[in-house]
Amino acid sequence: MRMNKILIARVISHLTNAPLFALYVSLIILTIEPTLFMPFSPFEAFTLAVIFLTILPPAPIPIATLLGHTDIFVSQQEKRPLFFIFAVSMHLLGSIISLLLGASLFALFMLSYATVTTSLLIINFKTKVSVHTAGVTGPLTYVVYFLGIEYTILYLLVIPVIWARYTLRAHTITQLTLGVVDSIVVTFVTCTLWTIITIS
Repeated sequence: MRMNKILIARVISHLTNAPLFALYVSLIILTIEPTLFMPFSPFEAFTLAVIFLTILPPAPIPIATLLGHTDIFVSQQEKRPLFFIFAVSMHLLGSIISLLLGASLFALFMLSYATVTTSLLIINFKTKVSVHTAGVTGPLTYVVYFLGIEYTILYLLVIPVIWARYTLRAHTITQLTLGVVDSIVVTFVTCTLWTIITIS
């Protein structure tokens, strides 16, 4: 029974890692409000999300894993900062490119990933905050902010993620909760400041 729980927890962990979850959220947004990321077409927006949220940010991790420097989830706290910094740089690059091409809300989507990841980098020096829970609730906060309060129900998706990461003993409840709270607050503040600046 214990082995079944571990297997399920591992599957959930792999399916809900932050880069993959970025694609799920991108599809949700493009399905519900395909014009939100204009002037990008849904195909262009999704392609850029794949490049700058799913492929490039975590790219060094599988390489480091193959070389035996870390595991695929970068479980050791002290090894996380460089991966965080690289991810932030890719998020910012995607945001700048999107902004230059006139897709301001897509640039903000990318920027929210950069600000949340930066906050996780800072918190990581104190405790091993959960990237998994942050990777779920951060982008979902963007969805709620721009698509409506009714989408808060999507926050329930973080429950199996919390269970999986706790079952695998990857994080404490405090670290899992911190990932949730931090990503919601930072994403909300990022979107609010962006809205104020662009409107004024």
